[in-house]
Amino acid sequence: LVLGAGHAARALVAGIHRRDGWSVLAMFDDDPAKKGLRIGGIPVLGTIADLQRPDMTAGATHVIVAMPGATAEQRERAIGFARQTGLLVLTVPSQHELQSEAAT
Repeated sequence: LVLGAGHAARALVAGIHRRDGWSVLAMFDDDPAKKGLRIGGIPVLGTIADLQRPDMTAGATHVIVAMPGATAEQRERAIGFARQTGLLVLTVPSQHELQSEAAT
């Protein structure tokens, strides 16, 4: 499962499709205009809060938070919902984290 349906999430989905053993089941985004879209063939099922519904996480093993442009508060909220699923949570670094790494 991927949280976020922006540019980083699209790139992530494209990369995952090329890896053996990985598949993206669904995406979630708080932008109501994205609900119901298919991005790279993957459905945007609902908002990030919808992860609380067990039917939304059935069959998943990981939640990837792909929201590097989000505010710290938005990322923490998304990570919190992801952790509540009990699945393994991975994150795409924030833009701030990426810029900090480039500076060192």
